[in-house]
This record gives sequence, structure tokens and C-alpha cells, in this order.
Amino acid sequence: MVKIDDEYSDDTILHKAIELVKIGKTYGEVQNKFNLSDNDINLIDFVINEF
Repeated sequence: MVKIDDEYSDDTILHKAIELVKIGKTYGEVQNKFNLSDNDINLIDFVINEF
């Protein structure tokens, strides 16, 4: 069984990535900078657009 935590990057990295997207960086730039998975990008998109 896969734990949910294993599907996402560290919270600190995700917070930094969210802040960069909020100031205008593209999802692609942020994904490359932090080596984020597609799951991470989907989570970031959800957080930015839903909260």
C-alpha cells in the first residue's frame, strides 16, 4: 500500500513552489527548478486556484 505522503514532495518545497507561481513563474519553471512530479503540480494548481 502506498502512503499519500510518498506521492508528494516535502511541504517546504511545495510552499516555496506555490510562492513562486504566485509571483508569476510558470508551472513548468517551478517543476524544473524543484524537480516536482505531475502530482505535485496538480496539488499546487489546486491550492492556488481553490484556496
